[in-house]
Amino acid sequence: MEIYWQQIKTFLKKKEPSLLLILNEGAPIFKIEETEKQLGVSLPDSIKNFYRIHNGVHQSNFVGDWQILPLEKIEGIKRDITSLRVADEVLRRYNWNNRWIPFAVDTSGNIACVN
Repeated sequence: MEIYWQQIKTFLKKKEPSLLLILNEGAPIFKIEETEKQLGVSLPDSIKNFYRIHNGVHQSNFVGDWQILPLEKIEGIKRDITSLRVADEVLRRYNWNNRWIPFAVDTSGNIACVN
C-alpha cells in the first residue's frame, strides 16, 4: 500500500500539489480497531493499510468530486444509512448490505463502499 500512496503523491506533486495538503495523517491501530468494533465487521487488510498511511482527507474534491472519508465519518455515514434502510425505498430496492463499508462520497451524495 505504501508503494501505491507514494505513486499517488508523486503524481499529485506534479499535477496538483495543493491536494497533498488535504491528506490526513495515518490512523493509529487502536482507531482502526475501534472503527471495526463500531461497524461490526473486520476491515480488509488493504483498507487497514490504506488508513494507517492516510486517514482520508479533511475536505471534499480530492479526486474529482470525491472525498476519501476519515474513519470517524465512515462510522457516521454507515449509521445514517442503516437507520434509513427500513424507511427508504431506494435503499431497499438496491438491497443495502450491512457488511458494506463506505469509504468515499461525492458531492452528489453517491457513496463508494468496500465489501
